[in-house]
Amino acid sequence: MWVRFPATRWNYSIGHPAGVNALEGSKATEPDVFAASADEFYVVVKEEQPRGVMLADYVKAYVDATNHQLKTKPESRQDITIDGRPGTLLTYHIKLAGKVRFNLVAITLDGRDGYTISRVGNKGQEQGVSEFLPTLLSTFAIER
Repeated sequence: MWVRFPATRWNYSIGHPAGVNALEGSKATEPDVFAASADEFYVVVKEEQPRGVMLADYVKAYVDATNHQLKTKPESRQDITIDGRPGTLLTYHIKLAGKVRFNLVAITLDGRDGYTISRVGNKGQEQGVSEFLPTLLSTFAIER
């Protein structure tokens, strides 16, 4: 069973499986975190973008920041649709808390609002993480 999480501070809603802890960030820059465990979770971030930014610009900025912070580049990039909007899906293996993790990052824009939905699992869980993401993204909606 899935439960709907209304994130009124960032104008979106998303589903999560019952039993997953949903933690809304308390500060404007803190992500909303949905955790089954310390090893399996997803986060949603909203970032205001400069006027006139395009999806390709936002994706490039994300890739550059990830490369700078985590010293890694995406292994693959795919065009997707998120809530009826163009989006990009990036695939990574990243090191978090001393472990190699599999990370899928879905990125979209709504005007100047950039949204990233990042799903993280352990290395070796690539198939399960990849199979879960389309269901997760199908529950994401930007609310106006």
